[in-house]
Amino acid sequence: MENCGYHVFMRYLSSALILCVVLFGCGREPAPRIVSKEMLGTVVSIKVYDDGPEADAAVGKAFEAIDNIGSTMNRFDPRSELSRLNSAAGGGWTPVSADLFEIIQDSVRYSGETSGAFDVTVLPIMKLWNFKAAKLVSLNQDCSGFSFRYE
Repeated sequence: MENCGYHVFMRYLSSALILCVVLFGCGREPAPRIVSKEMLGTVVSIKVYDDGPEADAAVGKAFEAIDNIGSTMNRFDPRSELSRLNSAAGGGWTPVSADLFEIIQDSVRYSGETSGAFDVTVLPIMKLWNFKAAKLVSLNQDCSGFSFRYE
C-alpha cells in the first residue's frame, strides 16, 4: 500500500478531468455564426457552427455553388444559360450544359409524375396573368393557345 496516496490522487485528478470535460467540452456546440450575402435577388444566409479556416472554406464553396446556379439558371439575368436558352426557343437545337440539361430532364419527369401539377413551362401563363402587376388580371381571361399540362 505504499502508493495508496498516488492512487487516491489519480482518482481525484481523473474525476476532476471528467467533470471538466462534461462541464466545458462535451455536448456543447460552438455558438453559431451567420454568414449572409446578397445573391439570386435575395439574401442568402448560411449558419456555421465552427470558426476555423475549414468552415470558412466550406462557406466560400457553398456561396460559389449558389453563384454558379444563379449564373446558369437565373431566368432574370439575360447572360444566364437558361435565359439564353429561353431566348432561342423555337429556333432549333441549342446546346446546354450537363447541369441545366439534368434540371430540365428532372423537371419534365416531375411534371409527368404530378400529372402537370408541377409545370416547368409555367412562364407563359405567369406572363399572361402578370403576377408582378399591382392588380392581377382576371383568371377568366382567354387562355386559348396555352398548354397547362404536360402530356
